[in-house]
Amino acid sequence: MGLTHDPFKPYTPITPLPKLGLPNSLHTFDLTKGLGANDGQQDLTWDGVWEGRAHRDSLGWSAELRLPFSQFRFQSEAEPVWGIDFKRVIVRRGEESLLAYTPRDGAGFVSRFPDLVGLKGIRSSRSIEISPYTTGKGEFLRHDAGNPFNDGSRFDGRGGFDLRAPVGKRLTLNATVNPDFGQVEVDPAVVNLSDVESSFEEKRPYFVEGAANFRFGHEGANSNWSFNWSEPTFFYSRRIGRAPQGALPANDFADVPIASTILGAAKLTGKITPTINFGTLQAVTGEQQAELDLSGLKWKAEVEPQTYYQVTRGLKEFNQRRLGLGLFSTAVARRLDGGGLDRQLNRSSLMAGLDGWYFLDPKQVWCLSGWAAGSNIQGTTTRITAVQRSSRHYFQRPDAGDVEVDSSATSLTGSGARLALNKQSGATMSNTAIGYLSPRLDVNDLGLQSRSDVINAHSMLGYQWTADGRLKRYSNVWLAVAGTENFDGDLINATAVAGGSVNWKNNWSGWWNVGALPRFQDVRSTRGGPEMLSRRDAYVNAGFNTNSYKKTFLNGWIYLERDEAGGTANNGGLYLEWKPKSNLFVSAGPWVNFNHTDAQYVTTAADPAAAATYGNRYVFAELDQTTVGADLRLNWTFTPDLSFQTYVQPFLSSGKYSQYKSLAQPGTYTFDPYFFGISPREAERMDP
Repeated sequence: MGLTHDPFKPYTPITPLPKLGLPNSLHTFDLTKGLGANDGQQDLTWDGVWEGRAHRDSLGWSAELRLPFSQFRFQSEAEPVWGIDFKRVIVRRGEESLLAYTPRDGAGFVSRFPDLVGLKGIRSSRSIEISPYTTGKGEFLRHDAGNPFNDGSRFDGRGGFDLRAPVGKRLTLNATVNPDFGQVEVDPAVVNLSDVESSFEEKRPYFVEGAANFRFGHEGANSNWSFNWSEPTFFYSRRIGRAPQGALPANDFADVPIASTILGAAKLTGKITPTINFGTLQAVTGEQQAELDLSGLKWKAEVEPQTYYQVTRGLKEFNQRRLGLGLFSTAVARRLDGGGLDRQLNRSSLMAGLDGWYFLDPKQVWCLSGWAAGSNIQGTTTRITAVQRSSRHYFQRPDAGDVEVDSSATSLTGSGARLALNKQSGATMSNTAIGYLSPRLDVNDLGLQSRSDVINAHSMLGYQWTADGRLKRYSNVWLAVAGTENFDGDLINATAVAGGSVNWKNNWSGWWNVGALPRFQDVRSTRGGPEMLSRRDAYVNAGFNTNSYKKTFLNGWIYLERDEAGGTANNGGLYLEWKPKSNLFVSAGPWVNFNHTDAQYVTTAADPAAAATYGNRYVFAELDQTTVGADLRLNWTFTPDLSFQTYVQPFLSSGKYSQYKSLAQPGTYTFDPYFFGISPREAERMDP
């Protein structure tokens, strides 16, 4: 059930119930609760204080809910007009019934709600909620003999509180001191041999709730496609409270904090006016020090400075949502006192952007959307030089024409933009976009950016069948082409890909895509060295899902890839979900990867005799890698107020390097044999 008086208001009840009269029961039910955005997107992270009871007896099943008005921000009016929708799910039939629904070939959801009238005299409450907490933690880990900081067991305790309070008539303040992340599970294990940072899902409740308020760049359009486009995540909340980044001095043993302590944070979100959304987040993390031991001498070294983070978002709608315009900004400031961290971290980082959308026709079938942003980072010459040479930029590439390292620079300023045209509804699917990231764009202090120096465009055309057939309920097919250049005009990526999906009458579904890549100039594999020629490549990817309404649900997928040099990637996995009872959930997700890489980067070795490759040997090797793992979960609800949750991830990976070789000529895929410590000429004399 949901109520709202505009597309960005929270789903709210008709009226609060004064008393919950039903007995406590394990006959569970699901209340769709959250925030609606973009007239179709739902943010289900909203976690207001509400109560519910379900009961089953001889008369059937019933539920009673109490959702206080204190949990919502709305304008007090004499006779407000809200929207209302109801949804019923019949699990045994795989059936969902809604009062107002979005057709399979349509767009919009909240705007379709019928009006609810007759509400009189309701007022938004101004109650304040304070939630204190205490947690205890125990760790039992393997440790090195003689480690003075770890004898195999550690115990820790902490406390803090969260605060939630209304601000004015439409805004909500969420503040926290030493936030509680006690229920956050560990990140999945990964083996990353690329030059791109691994990203992980945000699981900390304080940052998960209301994350949609800080979305940037993808408003308006109900579908956003990308191919070969490495768009930055402009706000990656896991930067706040991240693991310390400072390098450690020489030591025998070290005790390094696993994360920076968040001293305090505050979020202010809601609406300034009925057509203006607003959100801002401020946070401060404390200085972190590592304890070190060298030959019995103990001391401390700073590994993360005190840091301030800021994110601000505003979005205004015009002409009944025909047009939207938004602003977005982030800032990071670090207290660097010249203790060595000023050579490793940026002193400050700023980003500002503008995004929006415009529906080209009154029926809102075609949507033009996009964003433009600029960034600036500042620091010492040593630090800014390191940024220029990092994998996001690679300014040191010896054959680059548009960039070069400026060792005297103390700042870096760049820009980026993206413009897309999307068909919102109808049987024909269409999406086209063009964008660029300038070489000097850098938003990695509070965002997540993998690369810069790209100009990218793609076009997708497809068709969808939305009417029920004898066997299927929905299906589609699509075809897309894309190309990417750098600012030198080199083609650095291209692809042609086709795909599709189908939903069957029995609620099973399947999907597939196949793609091919031509040869292009690879400017990243040498990790800052000269460009080399890529290999033609082709892949196929497919998967299926069984009926998710059944007690047993299965999802499977397979990925097969091969390039003309003999490189392969053969990956697959299964996900099994079992719900024998309404209060018991078990899942297992085993997967396996078999990869053979013909030219995996190993290292760069100086060699004055390597004139063709600018005085360096760019060393590669064949790599055979096997990785297996599984995600195992057990959730058991004993009572509505007590549950047991467990998560286990067995993980094993092994790799073998062979056939070491170095790039023979820039712009080619030719190699010379390479022997560590032996020059190529000496190796030739040794070859029988």
